This record gives sequence, C-alpha cells and structure tokens, in this order.
Amino acid sequence: MNKETVILLHGITRSNLDMLMLKNRLSAEGYHCLNMQYPSTKHPIGDLSTMVHKALEREDRYTGADKVHFVGHSMGGLVTRHILAKHRPDNLGAVVMMGTPNKGSEMANYAADHRLLSKVFNRMFGPAGHQLRTDHQHLEDEIIDYPLGIIASNISLNPLANRVFKAPNDSLVTVENTKLEGMDDHIIIPSTHITMPFDPRIITQVTSFLKDGAFDHDYKTKMIRAGELNAGIANGPGL
Repeated sequence: MNKETVILLHGITRSNLDMLMLKNRLSAEGYHCLNMQYPSTKHPIGDLSTMVHKALEREDRYTGADKVHFVGHSMGGLVTRHILAKHRPDNLGAVVMMGTPNKGSEMANYAADHRLLSKVFNRMFGPAGHQLRTDHQHLEDEIIDYPLGIIASNISLNPLANRVFKAPNDSLVTVENTKLEGMDDHIIIPSTHITMPFDPRIITQVTSFLKDGAFDHDYKTKMIRAGELNAGIANGPGL
C-alpha cells in the first residue's frame, strides 16, 4: 500500500476548496492527501506555518507516512518554505509550488503603497500581505536541498498589470519571481494565477513531479499529437 501523503496548502484569501480538484487527482493516483485550511489573512506567514505544522503533527497520515510531499499554491508555497525551514520532517519527499511569489510580487508593492488601494489591501490581505512584497526576505541562509519543482503561469487578466509589471506575469506574480535557487525544475503553463489549482494541465504536472522528480516538458507535443489523432478519427470513414 502506498503510504505517501501530500500536504496541500492554498493561497492567501483562498480556502482549501481551491485544492479539491488536485486532491481528487492525487487521491486517484494512490496518495493520501491532507488538504489544509488555515487563516491566511489573520497572521504573518511564520505564525501560519507554525499553526499548520502543529495541525500536521496531530495527523497519523503525516507522522506515520513513508514520505510526505508538499504542494502549495501562491502563498501556500511560502508557508511550505517556512515549515521546512523550522520543522522539516525526516520523511520529506518532493515539493511543488504553483505561482508562489518566492521573490515577491510587484502587485503587492503597488497595492500596499497606493494612496487609495492601501487600505483595501491591508484589510483584505492582513499581516501576511506586506510579506508578499519584493523587498521582504522570508528566511535567512535558506538552502533548498530537497526536490523542488516550480510551476509559473504567464496569462494576465488584471487591468493594472500593464502598469505594474515589466515582464511576463500571471496577473499577480512574474514568471521570474516564482524561481528559487536550488530548484530542480521549472515550467511555464499558460494560465492565470487564480486558476492554477483548477487547471488540468497544471494538476498533471504536479503529479508528474511527485512521481518522477521532473515536469513533463513535452506536454505540448503530446497535446498536438492527441489532437491530430482525434481529428483523424473524426475525419475517418463514416458509419
């Protein structure tokens, strides 16, 4: 029996409902899943990571697993980094981050500093909001020596994006700012920040990294071939 557990961590202002499609897919692949809910807008990231860790320590599927993997969307990846820096489990497997602002978000800078938007930003995102800025350092002397795959997206539907960003982005985070030194793999899937956990292509890439320690960079070719195959069937002899 597969005794590998995947910890799922949603992003700021979101809930574990965002991770249900991913949970269902991973469960079908034989993983146990702990889809964590945490008060993302109520506390700083360090405190949130401590809260999540304490909750995990009460779970047999965490403490008794052969391997424990982490998958985080957006700020969920930052919470993961803090957990692993302070409470890294001996049975750690792989880590996947989706749209995580590892080097911060220029959109957070813009909203936090804007004369009119700052109050809304502070109310909506809480203490962790300012920790999403590009000038915030999360962990000193952090070393990424575990299997880490990072997925970025590059479709922006945010009307402010052209004013805020000078590089490819997903509405909230640039592709470049998702990267971390020491990561094993990085892939760009054309999606938006908020839709990443629901995107079947991204869900498949998460599964690929957990299984193989690498993303499937040939997925576009495979999709084209599948389309050609379907077209061939559709245009074949009629009944």
